[in-house]
Amino acid sequence: MQALGCNKLIQQGAKLVLSVADIVEELPGFVGLLQQVADLSEHSNNSELPYADLLDNVDYETTSVDTVAERSQLPVEVVLGRLVELELAGAVMAVAGGYVRARRANHV
Repeated sequence: MQALGCNKLIQQGAKLVLSVADIVEELPGFVGLLQQVADLSEHSNNSELPYADLLDNVDYETTSVDTVAERSQLPVEVVLGRLVELELAGAVMAVAGGYVRARRANHV
């Protein structure tokens, strides 16, 4: 009786996941996304961050997206996209009320 739920999932065609490769195999559309994340990670390892000019508008204390947009004179939707990329690069962190610049975020 303890395996009833697992057996039901197997009966319905569930796939056993032992590694990330098993997930990627089932979700081929995410391979491109994984490559983009890897490219961003490689880019950040080169000590030059994407959107360094936008990073200058994020403080070490919570900075709202609206404040960053106002300072950078960019549309909010553009700022949001770039902040996500900066977050993936480890330059900023999303917090309640906006973003905070990471202490290690140095750029050239």
